[in-house]
This record gives sequence, structure tokens and C-alpha cells, in this order.
Amino acid sequence: DNEFVWIEKYRPCNFDQAKHENNLKAVDCLEKFKEKNWRRPILLVGLSGSGRMTLALILVRNKTNDKILNIQLKKDSQVRDTLEPLLKKKKKKEYAIISGLSKLTGRAQNSLWALVIHYSTSISFVLCADREADLIEKILIGCALIVTIPRPNHAIALEKLLIIATKECVGFDKEGIETIFSLCSTSKITDDDGIDLGRIIAGFQRVFCARHFVSRENVLRELGRDSKIKSPEICAAAILAGDPKYNRCPKCTLKPPCSHLTLEKLSELGLQRRSELPQRNDAMDCEVFVRTGACRFFNKFGHCSLHHPLNAHTVLKPPLKCKLCTLNWPCDLCPYSIYRKALTEAITQIREWAKAQDIPDALRAELAILDALYLVKLDIFLSTSLSTRQADFRSRFFNLQSKLNNTIRKYHQQQSEQQQDASTAEKKENVVLPASPAFLTLNLSLDRRRKVFHHRASSDHDDLDAASSCSSL
Repeated sequence: DNEFVWIEKYRPCNFDQAKHENNLKAVDCLEKFKEKNWRRPILLVGLSGSGRMTLALILVRNKTNDKILNIQLKKDSQVRDTLEPLLKKKKKKEYAIISGLSKLTGRAQNSLWALVIHYSTSISFVLCADREADLIEKILIGCALIVTIPRPNHAIALEKLLIIATKECVGFDKEGIETIFSLCSTSKITDDDGIDLGRIIAGFQRVFCARHFVSRENVLRELGRDSKIKSPEICAAAILAGDPKYNRCPKCTLKPPCSHLTLEKLSELGLQRRSELPQRNDAMDCEVFVRTGACRFFNKFGHCSLHHPLNAHTVLKPPLKCKLCTLNWPCDLCPYSIYRKALTEAITQIREWAKAQDIPDALRAELAILDALYLVKLDIFLSTSLSTRQADFRSRFFNLQSKLNNTIRKYHQQQSEQQQDASTAEKKENVVLPASPAFLTLNLSLDRRRKVFHHRASSDHDDLDAASSCSSL
């Protein structure tokens, strides 16, 4: 019923109500034309939500109070199956509004135009389309008037929506209105195409009738999430807001984070608290939780009777810190970072070397086995470990070099076994492998550093032995 559909209930009844800043020229043109009796059809061009159907109804209702033939075409078959039988029943002078011309093919538009010309003596037509470029030349030339209707801008659409919200006593907040505009607008707010006002009003009514309050979470739950809209980001430690236990550190009486309650520990406690929040799908959403990510009532008293949607936020964990310099991990400043960087570069170089075109298929297969058995473990170690010991990265670096050398040696052994006799070996060309990864040369420099370190340590030890012998003498 139109009394309960807000789009029909608040549709303008005259040209003065339909006027706004963007469509003044179009409305003035139709006001001058409404007193004339037209035989040739009128074409209204405008995107959905521009008000073209509203202006068409106002124009026709100024001529007659009888029932108006209003047809929206979605398929080519509707031209013959639906439109033509309805036009045959019309005998006296009547008016018809036909929309959806942009969805028809050129052949269907030709047959539609033939029907319009045939019945134009008894019926006055108003045609509606999205764009002039979608129509054939016959329609553009044969129409008595072509009016382009632009969409309303963001300010006009917001004003119309607030008027409806005031009359219908709708509860809403600012974030809910912004989310409706983001979801229901087919184009950006700053775009010249404007806002689809009809879609916004329909979505506004749908959310209010289903959730009784237009908030961001209710809009997303009812109209669906859009990939363009990002969930609000909250810090994991902020989930504990309102809990009196963490207002002050019990040991140093400072506000956390401190040396006793670090940010990492607070984040772990916050994620644990988030998992304890009650989930009640049949209850209303906790507005404080939806806005801030923390239920202060639950943090203070330990219970809450509302629903806490966990998919309403993106929880951010604190970045990992280096244990030596307390910078973000990896810091690339401490001594262990040299071996860690060398290990990561070696892994990437081996994988790039395996993708080279001049590598034989047999060797590529062996490198794939090496990647699956060892390089994947190294990736997991580099992404999860916070070790600051040089030996952890250095030992893995040299193990990687030895495993790669064993893989190449195994490949050469397989090639030599295939060459059974000397005659076939002479005819068969030797396979020349491409240049080895550059990290092998880096290995020499690291190995030299290690030898120099051991040499200095041994020389210092010899000096101490000589000094002790001299002192004994």
C-alpha cells in the first residue's frame, strides 16, 4: 500500500514540491509544456533516483484524473507480450508512461516506437530512459520534447531524508545516515551524477522497520556490508576501557601501559575479554560497544543483556618490538639483523633462481622439493620468531647453503648415472647451469667475519697464555 511505502507517501504532488537546485531548468520546461496537448511523445532522460517518474506523473495528472497506464519494461519480450495487449484495450483519449527503454535492444526499441506511432492518435505517451546514448535515432528525432533531469546532490538528499525521519519519528545517528548514503548510492557523493534518492529512502525505511533504530551496525546487518566500507579499527588494549582493575598498575600505580602491564599484555587481556562478551542475536546491539569496541558495563559489572557483534570492528594488535632496542621488529639495526637479512635474501634468491628459464626440469624439481621441505620452515621461523641471537640466523644460513649444494650435487649424480657408456657421454652435451644465487658470495663474506672473529679470539687467548707464563717466570 502506498500509505506505508515512504517513497510513494512522500512523493511530490506538484512541480513546486519537486523543485530543487539541480532540476530547476527541467521543471520550468515541463511547466511551460503542461498546458499544451501533445500528440508526439515526450522523452524524460535521467538516472534512477533523479525524479523522472515523479515529474512524469505530475505532468500527466495535470491533464487527467483517470487511471494512468504505467509500464516498466525490463525485457524485450515485454514489448509484445505485455505492452501491445494493454494498448489495444485503450479506446478513449488516455495517457501512458513507459519506462525502462535503456534496457531494451535496438530491435525491441524499433518495435516499441512502431506501437507508439500507431496508437499516438488515441494515447499520449511519456517515455523515460537513463541516457540518450542508449536510444535509437528514431526515438530521439520523433519525440516532441526531450528533457534531461539531473539527480539531487548530497545536501538536497539529506534534507529530504531528515524531513521524512522527523515526520515518521525515526531514531538515527550520524554514522547510520552516512552508512546508508555509502551503501545505497550507486556513485560517490562527490560525483556529478548525484545521489539515488529513491534507493536511499527505501533503505532507510527497511532498516528502521527491521531494527527500530538507524545505526551503522543495523544498516550493515540489514542492507549488507560493502567492500568499499571499512569496519572501524580499534586497538586491542582499548577493549578493557572502563575496567577498574586496569585504571592503575597495582605495582607502580602508573597508568598502563607500563613496565609491568605492557601494551602486548594488555592486548592479550583485551582479546580474551572480547571473547567473553555475551552474544544474543535476538537482543538489541550494545551501542557503546558498536561505537567504541568496549562494553563498559560488562567490564565494570561482569554482565550485559545486549548483543555484542564481534564482526563490527577490525581489532589491531600492537606491532612486535625488538628486545634489544625496543624498535618495531625487525629493527635492522642490531647485530643479529645482518644474518637475518642475509637469510631472507637467500630464500628469495633461491626461489628466483628456480624460476629461471635456463634451469633444467630435473633440477627445478629438486629445488621445488627443497622449497617444500626447508624453505617453508624458514619462512615460518622468520615470521614468528623474535630471537635476537646471531647463532639462530647464522646456523640456518649455513645450513641452507649446504642443502643447496647437496641438491646441486644430487642433480649431477643423477645426470652421470644416466650416461652409462663413454660414447653416449661424448655425444651428449654437458648441461651448463645458470649462475648460482648471489647469496653464496655473501656467505663467503660472512664466513670470513666468523673466521676473523675466531682468529682474534685465539690470538687474544695466546697473548693471555704468554702473559701468564711471563708472570710465572
